[in-house]
Amino acid sequence: MNYATQEHDNETLYREVRRNISQLVRSFPEACDRVVPSCPDWTVRDLISHLVDICGLVIERISGDTPHLASKDTDDITRLMGIWESVGTQVENMMRDDHGNSALMVMDAFTHELDLHHALGTSPREDHPAFFRSFEVLVSGVSESVAEHELPAVIVQLERREWKLGNGEPRNTVTGGHYDLYRSFAGRRSNRQINALSWGSDPVSWLPAFTWKAFSPPVVDVEPHPSGWTFR
Repeated sequence: MNYATQEHDNETLYREVRRNISQLVRSFPEACDRVVPSCPDWTVRDLISHLVDICGLVIERISGDTPHLASKDTDDITRLMGIWESVGTQVENMMRDDHGNSALMVMDAFTHELDLHHALGTSPREDHPAFFRSFEVLVSGVSESVAEHELPAVIVQLERREWKLGNGEPRNTVTGGHYDLYRSFAGRRSNRQINALSWGSDPVSWLPAFTWKAFSPPVVDVEPHPSGWTFR
C-alpha cells in the first residue's frame, strides 16, 4: 500500500512520527549526546527536549494549563522519552479537534525525525505517511517567502503533483527527489545543494526565498546530496 498518498488525520501522523522517534532513541541509547548535524547546536537529547517543550506550549495555549515538564532538568533520556509519551498523548487528543497548527506540529516532528535518522546513519521508511502533509506545510511557507521577496512564481513538480510557489505567472520550475526537495525547503540544504536541484532555468534569484521563518540554508553542506532516500 502506498501510505504516503493516503489521507490520515494529524493526530495519527504525529503519533506515527513520535513512535518512530521513540524507537530510534531506544535503538541507540548510547547516542543521546551525539550532535545532530542538521541542528548543530543540539544533541539527540536536546532534540527530544525540544519536542517535549513544543508539546508543553501547545497544551498551555489550548488548555491554559502550564505542565511541569522538567525537560531541561534531566539528563536521563529514558525519563525524557517518558515525559514526551505523556505530553505527546495529550497533544494528540487535542489534535482530534484540530485546534489550529496541528499540521505544523506534524511537520516539525517529522522534520526532526529525519534529522535524527541522518544523525544516526539510518534511513526513514520509504512510505512514510507524514511526508506529504509535512511537505505541503513547507511548500506553503516557501510560497509566502517567494511572494514576500516579490519573486516570480515557481512550479514545484514531484511525482505527478504540482504546487505553485508565490503569486502570478510561473517563471521557473523545480523538481527533485522527495527527500532532496523536502530538506531544501526545511533549511537543511546549502544554497549549492538547492542550486543542484533540477531547475527549469537559473535559480539564483529564488535562493533568498529559502530563508524563511526558522529555516535557513546552512553555509556548508551538512547532508549528502542526492540522499538516495525516497518516499513513495
